[in-house]
Amino acid sequence: MAIPTSIFATDLAAVITDVGSVITFSGTNYNVLVGSVGKGKGLEIEGYYDDQDLQVIVKVSDFTTLPVVNDVLVYGGTTYRVKGTLDTPDNASLMLNCEEQTG
Repeated sequence: MAIPTSIFATDLAAVITDVGSVITFSGTNYNVLVGSVGKGKGLEIEGYYDDQDLQVIVKVSDFTTLPVVNDVLVYGGTTYRVKGTLDTPDNASLMLNCEEQTG
């Protein structure tokens, strides 16, 4: 049996209230759940580069326009670009996979 969207959204809202963070998207602050922030080094043909990734889980109902690939958001004073999105089957939440925007 699937969990009704209203229950999942309520539970997600409670978790965000307890341990959530804030991102800024399109000039508006949103309370979100940060899944992970990682910093490391990647290897390209030109050599090593800094690789900063951010995973954010948002409550779909909070947004009038959802972030999509190549949109930018700010978290902790750093600007990130959305690399990919993954929604839940009930469309209650959306995971944003982001990378630090440089240049």
